Amino acid sequence: MSAQIFEMVAKRVLKDTARKNINSKDPYFEEVAVYGRDGRPTGRVKKQKKGIPRILSQHDGKVLKKVRRQAYRLDMSLFNCCGIRFGWSSVIGIVPFIGDVIDLFLAYRVVTSCCSIEGGLPESLKYRMFFNILLDFGIGLIPFVGDIADAVFRANTRNAWLLEEYLIKKAETELRLREEKERPNGQRPVLADLKDLDSEPVPTKSFWPSWGRGKGPSHDGQLNQEIGVTEPEPGTSRPPTYSEQAPQAGGT
Repeated sequence: MSAQIFEMVAKRVLKDTARKNINSKDPYFEEVAVYGRDGRPTGRVKKQKKGIPRILSQHDGKVLKKVRRQAYRLDMSLFNCCGIRFGWSSVIGIVPFIGDVIDLFLAYRVVTSCCSIEGGLPESLKYRMFFNILLDFGIGLIPFVGDIADAVFRANTRNAWLLEEYLIKKAETELRLREEKERPNGQRPVLADLKDLDSEPVPTKSFWPSWGRGKGPSHDGQLNQEIGVTEPEPGTSRPPTYSEQAPQAGGT
């Protein structure tokens, strides 16, 4: 059973890696364009700390900020060499075996921080995070080459991004459920009304009233009734009169 779970989690992780390279993004800082006094971009960028999505609760926002900081220090905080960012995780891993065990312990602390969100992490997401740090530990056991591969894989950064994606989806779901709960009884969602407009037949009005007299049900289920209009005689100020039945041909 455990082997099947491990295989399922491994496939999911590889699928995420193929879909987008989440380990290449800085979890703690972001680059923003610099604008001049005239409001035009100068072509330069500056680094600043990433903001917390407003949709998150205060507690989950603090947890996400803490996990971002831990992942950045372990994976990217020290120096850049040949386009690869190195953090404390890579430096500690240089020490054979003992360094890899310490690195595994630090990565486990990151996952523990992720589990402190409101409601905790779902088991499937927790397995994916543990798979990331175990795979990172296995790669790091290879002397020298494993340390470089460890710096490229960045298990802590992957887990930080997985946490952020989960928190945003969870907050959006809770917000939608809260809005549905606060909606007055009998009021239907706007989206459902729009779907009904697409599915229900739209009543049509004939250009020539005499063609559709007394034929077919209207939109509310009652028979159509034509309204006759009698025009006033020329030279009089009497307004036109209306009747439920159109005047017969030749009538006045």
